[in-house]
Amino acid sequence: MKIGIYGGTFSPPHLGHVRAAELFIRERALDELHIIPAGMPPHKQEDGRASSDDRLAMCRLAFAHLPEVKISDREILREGKSYTVLTLREYAREGIRPELLIGTDMMLSFEKWYCFEEILRLCTLVCIPRESDGRKNDELTRMAERLTKRHGAEVVFLSGRAVEASSSELRDCLKEHREATLLSDSVAEYIRRRGLYGVL
Repeated sequence: MKIGIYGGTFSPPHLGHVRAAELFIRERALDELHIIPAGMPPHKQEDGRASSDDRLAMCRLAFAHLPEVKISDREILREGKSYTVLTLREYAREGIRPELLIGTDMMLSFEKWYCFEEILRLCTLVCIPRESDGRKNDELTRMAERLTKRHGAEVVFLSGRAVEASSSELRDCLKEHREATLLSDSVAEYIRRRGLYGVL
C-alpha cells in the first residue's frame, strides 16, 4: 500500500491544502493520504483560537470528498512538540515508509529540520511548489540534488502547483469580518457556528 502524509497546523484548513492533497493523491497514485494536524508545532505557537478537536473536525469537513484521505490525531495525542521525525518513527515501527508532502519554503530549509538526515531515511520527500515559485525552481533543483547526493534522499516534485493561500491571512479576514475566500462552505459554516477566530 502506498501511503502519503501531509502535516500542518490546519488552522483553518483551506482550499490550498485541499488542492495540494488532490495533486498529491493523483500524481503519486496514493492508496491513502494521512492528514496529520500538528499537536504543538515546533516553529509556531498555538493561536488559542481553535482547539485540537476543532482542527480535526475542520479537516474532516475540508477533505471529506477525497476517499483516500484519513484524518490522523497521532500528533495531537502525542505529548510534546510535533517533530516530523517522531511521526515517521511511528510509521517505521508499523513497517511503513510513507511519502511526505512539503512546500517550497520547507524544502529550501530542510537541512535545518530536527533530525533531518533520519527523516530522509524514513520517507520519500515530495515537494509541491507554489504558483509564484518560478524564480525558485533552480534553488529547488539544487536542494534536491544536494539532499540526494549528500544524504541519499529520495526527492520528487509534483508537476502541479500549490494554490497561494495563507491560514494566518484567513484568520485575519475572519477576525475583521471580511470575506474569507479559499475556505470550503462546510469549514466556513463550522467556523461561524463555533465562533472561531473572532467570528461572532
